[in-house]
Amino acid sequence: MELLFLNIGTQEFILLVPVLLTVILYIYCLIHCIANNRLRGNSKLLWLIIILVAPFLGSVIYLIVGRKGNKGDYGTTM
Repeated sequence: MELLFLNIGTQEFILLVPVLLTVILYIYCLIHCIANNRLRGNSKLLWLIIILVAPFLGSVIYLIVGRKGNKGDYGTTM
């Protein structure tokens, strides 16, 4: 099977799919972390560093742990 519009064969396509899915996950997690209003100050910075340093693993950990943010920080004032 050769994809004529991309000029790649089956093996290249099989290798390309996981790479594209990883890049999409990475970009989604970066955008979600930046736009997440539940994460405050240092928490947001820490998650961005984790996602940038370890793209796949950091993204998966962010989706499992960090996506919900710090729910207890809303009522505190300084």
